[in-house]
Amino acid sequence: MTEQKIEALMMQHLQSAMSGLEGVALQFIGAWQPAQDVKALESSGADGFVTVKCMPRTYETPTIPDGSFQVIVALSMRADVDSNGTNYLAVTDAISSCLHTWQKSYTDYATAFAIAGEFEPTGYNIESGDCGLDADKCIWTYTATVNLFGIIS
Repeated sequence: MTEQKIEALMMQHLQSAMSGLEGVALQFIGAWQPAQDVKALESSGADGFVTVKCMPRTYETPTIPDGSFQVIVALSMRADVDSNGTNYLAVTDAISSCLHTWQKSYTDYATAFAIAGEFEPTGYNIESGDCGLDADKCIWTYTATVNLFGIIS
């Protein structure tokens, strides 16, 4: 399934972008990644969770294979262990920088998301996002929504 592959690629790119962050334990969760141990989430000692969800494909025009995949990247980080937000800012900067790489360069986007025989990238845009602190739950939050456009085989 192309959605599952795009989601996995996005997770890999984000993990790579955050590989240089020291002392931050993040767990990555994908909506189309059933091999994850969901029960382990309940007892995880992670500082935060990065959730990636690739929405089902949509098409712009009937019977033409130009379509898009909306991808939502969401971060939840424990504010009780990062009360000054230092790790939160480092992680959001890494995510944002990664996502902006593809906004600035079609070549980087096409290279990152081409799937032979399934998806030929044609465009990318960052749509929206949100950030903040849920003081009641003691969680820093960040979300970004992007669209991946291309020819879907």
